[in-house]
Amino acid sequence: MRLTCRPVRASVKRVGRLGSGCATSGGRPVTVDEPRPRTAGRPATQRDVAELAGVSVATVSYVASGRRDRRSAATPEVTARVRAAMEQLHYRPQRAGRVLQRRRTDLVAIAAYTPYNPWGLALMNQVEEVAEARGLGVVTLRYGHSVSRTDRAEHLLADGIADAAVVLARPDFGADRLDRVAASGVPVLAIGAEGIERSPDAAWAALVQDQYPALEAGLDHLLRTGSRRVAYLTEGDADSPRTRSFRRAADALGLDPARVELAFSGTSTSLTSLETYQAVRALLDRPDAERPDALMVSSDRGAIATLWTAIDLGLRVPEDLRIIGAGNTPDGTAVSPPLSTIGCDAVAYRPAVEHLLARIDDPILPPERISVPWRLILRGTT
Repeated sequence: MRLTCRPVRASVKRVGRLGSGCATSGGRPVTVDEPRPRTAGRPATQRDVAELAGVSVATVSYVASGRRDRRSAATPEVTARVRAAMEQLHYRPQRAGRVLQRRRTDLVAIAAYTPYNPWGLALMNQVEEVAEARGLGVVTLRYGHSVSRTDRAEHLLADGIADAAVVLARPDFGADRLDRVAASGVPVLAIGAEGIERSPDAAWAALVQDQYPALEAGLDHLLRTGSRRVAYLTEGDADSPRTRSFRRAADALGLDPARVELAFSGTSTSLTSLETYQAVRALLDRPDAERPDALMVSSDRGAIATLWTAIDLGLRVPEDLRIIGAGNTPDGTAVSPPLSTIGCDAVAYRPAVEHLLARIDDPILPPERISVPWRLILRGTT
């Protein structure tokens, strides 16, 4: 900012803290450049910012870090003054130096398999909200589409790219990898670790989704309301924890095998909606006597594709076909009719994430195994 002042006989002098000083010399207007006189052409430091803002260097450090965890946080007025001084001085914090000095990155890493599904995205939003409340940023590492990418994600986590790690787990990022990351001293929370064996003395926390009661309740509801032939469609591993839970529920209800059909839309958990649509069409495009009149699907994404397929074939939902998905994702409430599903609310994961981030400041806190129960949520498709 350049200010021209009325001439007076005076020597050059700065006036005030955060304003540009007006000065003249020899009866001629003098222009005062901000902020260069204060730093004399060198990069600004926190001490320069503190002097200009009228605060301590510690306060500048706190505001520059973006943290909100100090017992007596800076007031909004002080924060605004520090940021204004940083802007005037073109001060940019040197992140690498801060990380080395504090041994903290102020980041939380999320390692997630790709492509992201709606359940995973909702969970990632929860992690971001909890992290932001603590003044922490979030970085995302993708894995699952190649072994080398999964190796790279593991190495970055173990090397301390972040202060804590949330892993949306599946078998290719299993107990061995989780053990190695946790052994590096990084607090780890594995979510969706139902199919991963965790030893009692593991150094990583696990959030396990207790899906069986909801699966049994969904299957029982379909049978009690008149469904004669139920199919279960799984997108991927035929021996996944969710598929095993469905088989267990069918046995517990004493179902005649002729009334239950297991169908598989492929061997990948990363199928597109089009691939699921094609598999469901082959299942439903049968004579009435052979076609299922109810479908439980291993994901809401697959259940929505099932709904599209039924409409395309001229089937009425729920009159001709009842559908139950899994995951309780936001997309399920946006379709018509709204999707019945099994799952829990995304906020159910929040306590586990809070506990993980508390371990950053208190490493003595033990890692926990937390079970989150799923429930049956009935909507328009049943």
